[in-house]
This record gives sequence, C-alpha cells and structure tokens, in this order.
Amino acid sequence: MQSGRALSREGTGLVLRLMVASTTGRRRLRAGVPAGTVVADKTGTGGDAGGLNVCTNDVGLLTLPDGRHLAVAVFIRRSQLPLAVRERAIAEVARAAWTQWVGAAAGRGL
Repeated sequence: MQSGRALSREGTGLVLRLMVASTTGRRRLRAGVPAGTVVADKTGTGGDAGGLNVCTNDVGLLTLPDGRHLAVAVFIRRSQLPLAVRERAIAEVARAAWTQWVGAAAGRGL
C-alpha cells in the first residue's frame, strides 16, 4: 500500500487519508507512539465465544520522524483478558517497534 503498487495514486491517497482520520484505534497502535505521530491504521475486534474474545487487532503504517514508514500488525487471538488489557498490549508492541526504529532516546519521550 505505502509503495503505491496496490492501488492507483488517487486510490492509495484516499485509503491512507481515511485510515489516518479513523478514530477507532486511539488505544491501540496510536497509544504506543508519541502524540502527533501520523498513524494510518485499521482496527478489528471480533466477538466473544465460549468466554474467549475471537480476536483484537490493529494493523497500520507509522510515520517516523525522518519521513520513513514502519508497518506494524498486532493480532491477539482467543484471549480471556478484558479489552483494555488487549488494547494496552497492542500499544506496547507499537511502543517497542517505535523505540527500536527511532532509537531508545526517542522512546523515552513517549
């Protein structure tokens, strides 16, 4: 998607703008990166079956300070944990990825 090979230039721009404007993932990938970071993401949350959540996920492109993009996908499957705990786990993965790619000093500023 980010390379522009999946859709036309216009289609890619539209999809990315819609993903950035989405408000469903504020507690997931977006919560793990510094405020103001551009995140184009798509969340998903399955229902519960037999006391287990089917899935909770977020996949997205994080815009790094130097303009590069980092793709991050987190899928949690068959969890008994509350939604808030699952969302916090997704945010922690984003934080770890951000810190790895941007550097430990930048990660401390989250």
